[in-house]
Amino acid sequence: YCNGHFHEVGRVAGIVIKQATVFENKFRVYVTLIKSLAGRNMLQDAINLGMNVLAELGVECPSSPLPKTFVKRDMMELKVKLEKTADAEFLNYREMTDAKVIAAMKFLQILIF
Repeated sequence: YCNGHFHEVGRVAGIVIKQATVFENKFRVYVTLIKSLAGRNMLQDAINLGMNVLAELGVECPSSPLPKTFVKRDMMELKVKLEKTADAEFLNYREMTDAKVIAAMKFLQILIF
């Protein structure tokens, strides 16, 4: 992402974020900045920035992680629901149209992969 020039990435990212008038112009900069922080082993800073970006998009996240048992339970419930849903039912769902939710999903996807 930055070939070891972490401070330069932070400086340039700050300029872009200040100058950008819409979130779409900040999107990739935030991703690069978060990955740069993670590359410098500043994981808490990367997480905090990611949480702030999600909040800017209207996504509410818990301030502290949920216990693994809750996450596992919720994942199992989701798995069961998905297994019971036929392909035709998925095709009948409305397409997501909320621009902020779509941006949040893209943001999370890029951070994960």
